Amino acid sequence: MARTDDFVQFCKDVAMHITAFAPQYVSVEDVPNDEGLSDKQKQDIALLEQKFAKDSSVTVGQHLQTLIGKTGENVVVRRFSRFTVGEGN
Repeated sequence: MARTDDFVQFCKDVAMHITAFAPQYVSVEDVPNDEGLSDKQKQDIALLEQKFAKDSSVTVGQHLQTLIGKTGENVVVRRFSRFTVGEGN
């Protein structure tokens, strides 16, 4: 699976999206309820609910479903890390 061109391109595209849009959680369900955010605010910070950087007519989650349809593999985004130059210590 990891060697298919579609999967490799998906990974690159999502990495670019994470870099550009800085989501904080994978999905809305991952956002803690004690943060007091509205549903819209939760969608804005959840990766799978954000409009996809390369095609704003779909969400990252919809782009993922397209990949699953093409490959027939159950691909799941479980976590991600984002590093920013100049932040931290």
